[in-house]
Amino acid sequence: MSVVVDLHELNDLARALRTVAPEITKALHSELKSTVEQNVTQRARMKWAENSSQRSTIQTRRSGLTVSVTAGRGENHPGQSHAFEHNGDAGTFRHPVYGNRDVWVDQEAHPFLGPSLIAGGNAVMTDVANAVERAIDAALRV
Repeated sequence: MSVVVDLHELNDLARALRTVAPEITKALHSELKSTVEQNVTQRARMKWAENSSQRSTIQTRRSGLTVSVTAGRGENHPGQSHAFEHNGDAGTFRHPVYGNRDVWVDQEAHPFLGPSLIAGGNAVMTDVANAVERAIDAALRV
């Protein structure tokens, strides 16, 4: 289970920065991950903690200009997080009690990734724009 902030539109800029000043590219990548961590991941962790006694597995990962916020133990074993996220929709989901497929219960969903991205999205975009502006300014001074 993950949400992705994909900034592939900035690929040309990142490629040019890598050529001119690799240290500026590194700083830009760090800022991108940091803003998603602060504005999305931390919100998701707080929402998760409000509704689950399990330890949070929510992490921020960056690969190039793509920053992902992931929860769970992977695609094949998402754990409780996939059910709680419920595709970002409120409502209920059904599950077996302690794996006993003869006994099923309804449980309220508590979406945490989608709502966190929506709540923090504007701040992320503002921070990204500011980081790009700083990177361009720094590159022009090189």
